[in-house]
Amino acid sequence: MKCTSCGNEIPMQVACCPQCGSKQAIEHLVQQLIEQPMQLPKKNGLNRLMLGIVTVFIVAIVVLVGFKMNLDKDKMRTKETVVYWNEDAEMYRQLSGDQFIKIEDNFYEYKIDEDYEDIYTLTGEQYLHYSSETGDKNLIAKDVETFAIDKNGDTIIYYASYWNDGGTLNYKKKGELPIVIGQGDIRIGGISRNGKYVAYCMYNQEGGMALYKWQLGTLPIKVADHVADLISILDNGELLYIDKEANFIKLNSGGAKEVIKEKVAYVKRSMDEKTYYIVSEANELSIYQGNKCIAPLPADTQVLNISTIMDLEAKEYLEVNVEERDYLVLPNNKPIEIKEQMYSRYLGGNYSFTEKGKNLYYIDDRNRLRVIALNENGIQFEDIVSADVRWFKVIPNSNNVYFSCFNGDIYLYTYQGSKVVTIPGEGDEGIQLDNGGNIYYIDDEENIYQVNKQGVGELILKDFRWWTKGTSGPLYVVNKAGELYLISSDGEKKMIATSVTDVAVLGNFNQEEKYNQRDNNIFWMF
Repeated sequence: MKCTSCGNEIPMQVACCPQCGSKQAIEHLVQQLIEQPMQLPKKNGLNRLMLGIVTVFIVAIVVLVGFKMNLDKDKMRTKETVVYWNEDAEMYRQLSGDQFIKIEDNFYEYKIDEDYEDIYTLTGEQYLHYSSETGDKNLIAKDVETFAIDKNGDTIIYYASYWNDGGTLNYKKKGELPIVIGQGDIRIGGISRNGKYVAYCMYNQEGGMALYKWQLGTLPIKVADHVADLISILDNGELLYIDKEANFIKLNSGGAKEVIKEKVAYVKRSMDEKTYYIVSEANELSIYQGNKCIAPLPADTQVLNISTIMDLEAKEYLEVNVEERDYLVLPNNKPIEIKEQMYSRYLGGNYSFTEKGKNLYYIDDRNRLRVIALNENGIQFEDIVSADVRWFKVIPNSNNVYFSCFNGDIYLYTYQGSKVVTIPGEGDEGIQLDNGGNIYYIDDEENIYQVNKQGVGELILKDFRWWTKGTSGPLYVVNKAGELYLISSDGEKKMIATSVTDVAVLGNFNQEEKYNQRDNNIFWMF
């Protein structure tokens, strides 16, 4: 059997090539197994029947293996990586548990792939490095000003400024030498999520920006003049950009242009680059998806701001702020009117009486905690949980929410019976949950307490400054002295670092993560 990528001989039924690491397509595995010669006695009806049975059996096994690989891939998407950095701008990444390793000195910028394995860092001295899950650090280039990566972290583009020769835009795949694909005053660069195409904007002699497109094995081609911003470069080579006349334009792989929307103020894209949210100069909202542009809100609705909310299944919803109220646009582009303005909000799991619904929890402009059950057709149920609410936390994949009021009292709300249970403690400054069902709160003296399921509280840590956690794993807390603690679900704490300025949990389904991967594959220099 031969690898579909490098062509080397590999053992039968191997899902990944031991030589190059490439995954083998399920269809290829099936075909190789079918074509494998089998030693059988002279042909007769029974032997042909046995051959058919064996072949079907093998195909079923391979399909099951492929199904398991897909499940493993889905599990991998929930993987999280913890990083922290200290006062000296040293960056550390987690190896396992409380084991961390330094991956960078004096870091300035970092990006991580969508599997949360490969981290690229740029230092203040303009050194570009790569580190793997094991923490190994490799130098990619020097004199780098900025960079972008594809979704898997396998391919990178970077702009290196050599003052004597001018800046160069470089393309590099893992394990290969870099290729110079552009030179000059390059201000915007992007790489497609699959790493096959590159686009960049460069100033020309007329003072405007020209847009160039490149792919491996070809020379760069100028495809547009008078470009104001590059929005996306897609896996099929199509480009989406805004020109100097504020037109939002799609340039297909054959070079044909289509004006999607005129007089555009700004455009935001979804994580998968399949949906584009357009706000016009007249503050009206349009959504471009599937080669169609629609206006989801009532006519003449004036948009103040837009942002996206991602649920635990990585589906995106659009939050639209308008005068004195908000809208939530569902993935099917159906708008749901929220009669007040949302502040802190969380889009959680299934509601108890609607299989396809989502719970939207939020604090409104009157400090009321509200819960709205949504499905693809609109609102199923809405309720006011309590007034004078300051903080809240939702237990993932459940209908339970903890919240604290301005007087510091902590409550548990559950839809079953619509009951509100008082929890001992005063969460004046915030509350947090762990995966063991315990609640943590910060009192007005900035001390952290843990309250377990039995309602017993215990002082955990003093002089709180910052905390975070992902969808899995323990709680990470930084105190005012810069000490980083790992707190397990049984309340046990362990100091793992000092002089820490910040800590982040990078994970697909962590709605509170500081790090946003949306612009991983595009850089701007202005």
